[in-house]
Amino acid sequence: MGSISKRPPPAVPHGFNADYLRIYYGKLFPHVDFFKWLSYGNDGKHPGCDQSYVGRREFSFTLENDIYLRFQSFDSVAEMENSIKEKCPFKIDIGPPAKRHAYAQSGNNVFVPVERELIFDIDISDYDDVRYCCSGADVCKDCWPLMTIAIKILDASLRGMLFCNDFGFNHILWAYSGRRGVHCWVCDSRARKLNNEQRAAIADYFRVYKGGENTMKKVSLTGPVLHPLLARSYTDVLKCFFEDKLLLSQQLFASEERYRKILDLIPDENIASELHDKWQGNRRSSISKEDVNATRWEQLKTTLQSGKQKAQGLRRCVEEIVFSYTYPRLDMEVSKHMNHLLKAPFCIHPKTGRVCVPIDPNNCDDFDPTTVPTLSQLLGELNADGLHSNSENDWERTSLEKPIRFFRTAFLQPMLKACKEELESAYNAKLQQSKNSLACYAVVLAIPDSQRQPLRIISSPTNTTKPPFLYAARALQPDRRVRTNQDARAAAADRHSEPAMAGSGGATYYKGGIKAYWKRRGYGRLDAVSAQRRPRLPTAELGRGAGQPAAGRPRRGWRVRRRGLGRRLLRALSPRRWLARLRDAYVGAMLRLASSAAVGYAGAAPYGAGADPFALPRPLKEYDEKALVEIYRSILAGGGGGVVPVPAAAARLPASTTVA
Repeated sequence: MGSISKRPPPAVPHGFNADYLRIYYGKLFPHVDFFKWLSYGNDGKHPGCDQSYVGRREFSFTLENDIYLRFQSFDSVAEMENSIKEKCPFKIDIGPPAKRHAYAQSGNNVFVPVERELIFDIDISDYDDVRYCCSGADVCKDCWPLMTIAIKILDASLRGMLFCNDFGFNHILWAYSGRRGVHCWVCDSRARKLNNEQRAAIADYFRVYKGGENTMKKVSLTGPVLHPLLARSYTDVLKCFFEDKLLLSQQLFASEERYRKILDLIPDENIASELHDKWQGNRRSSISKEDVNATRWEQLKTTLQSGKQKAQGLRRCVEEIVFSYTYPRLDMEVSKHMNHLLKAPFCIHPKTGRVCVPIDPNNCDDFDPTTVPTLSQLLGELNADGLHSNSENDWERTSLEKPIRFFRTAFLQPMLKACKEELESAYNAKLQQSKNSLACYAVVLAIPDSQRQPLRIISSPTNTTKPPFLYAARALQPDRRVRTNQDARAAAADRHSEPAMAGSGGATYYKGGIKAYWKRRGYGRLDAVSAQRRPRLPTAELGRGAGQPAAGRPRRGWRVRRRGLGRRLLRALSPRRWLARLRDAYVGAMLRLASSAAVGYAGAAPYGAGADPFALPRPLKEYDEKALVEIYRSILAGGGGGVVPVPAAAARLPASTTVA
């Protein structure tokens, strides 16, 4: 028998399509780890977790032909996995958790995010003015170190390694965007709870490269000394990278066009012109391209930092050139707002087919974007291994094994451990707070035994700063009386050492607190407000023997207390009150009648109408004069004796008018 040769696996065509993507989401995408990350421990296993947390987070799917689906939400990992496998999105974007489920954000409902990871987006296309190997979305080994420097500076500052007063975050995920940049996810609880103003302040803290397209100088380092973050960044990272790598990889001084950009950053035109003329005269020298970049850079530094240049701006110009070419350039709008969406890790970029894999910030120098696994490469690795592998997960047989294990061990597991500790701490704090709030009002009541001992009121051990509450009894039985303040303090002092009273059956805790207990039993509190509201409240003093009245207060017999409704009814039906009301009504009617226009005196303003008391009376009109004449005639016709004064208006009557 001839030997049977094993056929090679069929080659997977290079490219990106929905069929490849469906296999990737079904076999390789880490759904469980992805969901655990975004849940932050709110998986329903802890009593203090928020089970609706993940369901309130927005997911956005970009389907084939640029179909955009927003406000997707999932309550479980199975629901998310089924939706991803069914829709097969070309891109998955992650949004913030909102106040309600993301799918309810439609119509008049406004999407209001409640928290969000602090995110940063850095694209290599923003460095097109300082790189000459590539442009746009293209990237290579010569220009990718600019992204490496950005990762080093931001990661060290966010973790508080560059400057001791920096932020001190611990759970930071760096991910390759799949084409031209990197994304940073700061997932600490403190970072997720930042508002938009605080996020903008942090983004502005890292912002050094400023200005628009028409601005020639975009980095200005002012002040006598650099900020500690900038100083450590320059000495530890930027200076060495610029002189050892960027000068040679981008050939910054190899041509006039390139070094003229650097000379334009010098504020003194005389110095810039001097260096330009010097380099133009050495164009035909035998210095190699590698040496010409280093030589001209040393000449520039010597000229600007020599003792002749006293101006602070010229001495700082060397540092400004280095920062202009190497310092991270952030997309500020992504970091400033909570509602901004960002591409999820482990997605496939549709333009390149590369996976958005995590990046180890401690070994970011070894990361090469050109070697990131592609979709066709992963499917080829699955076909090459076939069904002969004993691995539990399919991704263990592909190039995704290392990125997924790094995501799980270096980021996910420490973050979930910290989240569980925070949930446990918050849950215990809430329990303790609820216990303290109940203990502030709860008392231990021991029922008096057959010897009719006084009632024991024992305050809570956790609230020893305030004395126990003192209450007065409205309808106390003879064996229950209110204790004095002195007795209460004494009881509070020995509450731990005094044994339980006989016959009590142990201490009894009353739910709702002491206030609710005394209120149910008809008790009232002894303070100034209660004394004003209930002046007739009978009080007794605890601490005395049975049958002994309180000192200075006569002992009263028990009687039925009148209800407040009866007293109000008696006051309303009192004859004295009715006569007073009748008198007030009569006086009011007379005042209204005297103030009316029909009875008003000589046309003056009615009483209480708001007229000026010092104003002169208005002159009488014709009908007023006639009315006075008729009144005078009626008095004379009636035989009225005595002298009747004639008003002054009658003296002004017309001559044709006679008085009989």
